[in-house]
Amino acid sequence: MEWFKKNKKETEHVRETVKGLNDRSFQIPAKGVVMKVYLENFKNLNKSFGYDYCEALLAQITDYLNGVSGSRVFRYIGVEFMIVLEGAGEGAACDLAAKILERFESVWTVGESDCVCSAQIGICSCPTYAEDMASLLKNLDTAVAAAEECGPNQYAVFDSKLHGQALRRQAIARYLQTALEKKEIEVRYRPTYSLKFGRFTRADSYMRIFIQGIGLIGAGEFMPIAEDSGQIRAIGYYALEDAGRFIARLLKAQREFESICIPVSPILLIQEDFVDQVENVIARYEIPAGKLALELDDTALSSVYLNVNITMQQLADLGVELVLNHFGSGCAPVTGILDLPVNTVKLERMFVWELETNPASAAIAGGLIQIAKDLNIHIIAEGVETENQLKRPKQLWLRISAGFLLCSHNGQGDTGEGTGPYPGRITDHRRRRKAENGALREDGRIMNEREEIIQLWFEMWLKQQDLGIDHIFTEDVIYTESWSPQYRSREAVKHWFEEWNTRGRVAVWDIKQFFHKENQTVAEWYFKNEMASGKTEEFDGISLVEWTAENQIKSLKEFGCNRSHYNPYESGDTPGSEINRQIGFEWTGT
Repeated sequence: MEWFKKNKKETEHVRETVKGLNDRSFQIPAKGVVMKVYLENFKNLNKSFGYDYCEALLAQITDYLNGVSGSRVFRYIGVEFMIVLEGAGEGAACDLAAKILERFESVWTVGESDCVCSAQIGICSCPTYAEDMASLLKNLDTAVAAAEECGPNQYAVFDSKLHGQALRRQAIARYLQTALEKKEIEVRYRPTYSLKFGRFTRADSYMRIFIQGIGLIGAGEFMPIAEDSGQIRAIGYYALEDAGRFIARLLKAQREFESICIPVSPILLIQEDFVDQVENVIARYEIPAGKLALELDDTALSSVYLNVNITMQQLADLGVELVLNHFGSGCAPVTGILDLPVNTVKLERMFVWELETNPASAAIAGGLIQIAKDLNIHIIAEGVETENQLKRPKQLWLRISAGFLLCSHNGQGDTGEGTGPYPGRITDHRRRRKAENGALREDGRIMNEREEIIQLWFEMWLKQQDLGIDHIFTEDVIYTESWSPQYRSREAVKHWFEEWNTRGRVAVWDIKQFFHKENQTVAEWYFKNEMASGKTEEFDGISLVEWTAENQIKSLKEFGCNRSHYNPYESGDTPGSEINRQIGFEWTGT
């Protein structure tokens, strides 16, 4: 501030410069590129250095952008700048963006004070991807958002891939309301295994939607869209209602369980009626204290949600178990749980995945677990995939999230035979995957998506209904059946599917386990069909699936094993002829 007092004339010049830049009247070029430069940490700079300092900084940044671009710079809104490059191509724009961001890696000096200001840049070509101002602004926002996902000081080009992603998000956002009205959002429950009791004692809900033309999508994709579109409140209460009904069914069936947990968006925590909604569900379904659990991401503890501690205390007073996800991730300080009524924490799975490769992970995990134990907080370990991960820290884990080494819910709803308290069959999914630092979360997401696609394909046969063949298979897919028939296009697969279902039906197609490696997945299964002729077939088998980068099936090979097993040498040194004739095989040995 002293610098501005001593340099009053310079300060007035800065203010006039910045004021003159506040121009939103730029025109979309007939041919060229528009760049959007967004200063992402300017709010914090304002808090730290004050208004006058930041105005001078904006003027300095503007002078730099004008000089380096050779074009006029428009201050579009707030801390967003537009640079119009008439007649330029994407290559030149990318070179310019890289040069600008290199400057933002260094400090900016105003007066005697230095600061670090980071930026994100979005690039869009005109008229290739934008023929009007509305589409240009939307596409630039999309590109900036893509750059932000890569970290500070990054740029992204709006291209066909981002265009496709934008169209996909728009389609999902449009369908969410329909899905709510038609109750098409599917809520499932994944169990959690207790090492203390040796059985499944809890379950976490997850959601998914099937959208025609898009396919099956999980909550990890549509929930952020719901948050942006303002539909998160309705979806959150939809999941809460389903959990209430599920708990009521378990209680009526006299199943023993600790709690049923649903994830809650931080946005719900600041809704005025959220606590009332929870209280209403508890009352209507007569849910005892501790049976309903709400899972909060550790980002909910950030300063963005100032009243979250008040809301959490109100929920705790209602008897709701509060679960904190990603404990130890670094997104929020570990000490954030000290003053909050948290009952359970889910240990960040990165520590579990690194147990076999990084000895320090065991020490860090042990420290976090000790903190939780000292605070009388329960611990759930996620991501246990191998026997070593289970054995080495077994003395530490109290519970293990399902879906990895021990078990996975097969999604049969609440009509099947139950294991422990949870309706539906529990199967053993042994996933074999080498953890790679920095890609573990994405690998897990990809594997989950691939498993859901395979499950969807099996469901199509069980329901005798095309639920998205166009989405899950490539146009030139090669599909080979167990007994040698081969279909060399998506259309051929569709014809086979439709024609076969006129002659019979698949009675059972149960997945036993999955294995993943790079772009391949192996699914082991049990299969049974009933033909119109009255013939019944059943056999064990596997499917070897190859994926594209977009998670479409480009190759699928089935291998079957008849369940009528026998020993051909039971009666002598040569295969028994009688049983061979029964299965249509004649021995012709020497």
